[in-house]
Amino acid sequence: MGRVGKTNLDADSLRWSDCPDPIATPHFVQHLKRVLTADNDAILWRQNQPFSLAHFTPRTDWHPATGAPQPEQQQLLQQLLTMPPAWQR
Repeated sequence: MGRVGKTNLDADSLRWSDCPDPIATPHFVQHLKRVLTADNDAILWRQNQPFSLAHFTPRTDWHPATGAPQPEQQQLLQQLLTMPPAWQR
């Protein structure tokens, strides 16, 4: 990769990157465009284009997390609980 100039620094990265200074995100916009256009479940409204909403496959309603483990997590937790200790003191 080449050097990143100060003009490529993303000031908004201070909000989400846990870094004290802005970081470079030179390819983020192109990456986001690729991801959104490839996702059939994304709604993309292009500037100066009429809005159209695709028909999506119905899904179950979203429910907030309860704090209980998901089935896969519960299975892994059970396996971990039945394992012998790794070392003895």
